[in-house]
Amino acid sequence: MGINQWQSKLWYRAYYSSDHVSVPTLPMVATLTADGARFESDAGHIFYRWQYIRDAARVGGYVRFTITPIECQHIPVRAFRDDAHLKEFLTSALFYVNNQGATASGETRPNA
Repeated sequence: MGINQWQSKLWYRAYYSSDHVSVPTLPMVATLTADGARFESDAGHIFYRWQYIRDAARVGGYVRFTITPIECQHIPVRAFRDDAHLKEFLTSALFYVNNQGATASGETRPNA
């Protein structure tokens, strides 16, 4: 077995180990506010301000929040009650992304 094959095998084993996937697969709660999007699980939470979220879109079976080209947060479509709930959530997320933190009343706050 060559070094590249050995390295790939070790990476694959580590990446897909139960230790590695146990935290990312915990149930999460996503909350949208005028300030940003919060993603929480039993392991912790992360908060992104809207000006740092590049896009929110439905991609296949997920709603994807793009932070950088390689950093994203995904919400499975099955997490929504129904299509109307999904549409309402995505519409709100896109409003905030497109207005970089606009308040629900439509006022746009200046970026610091």
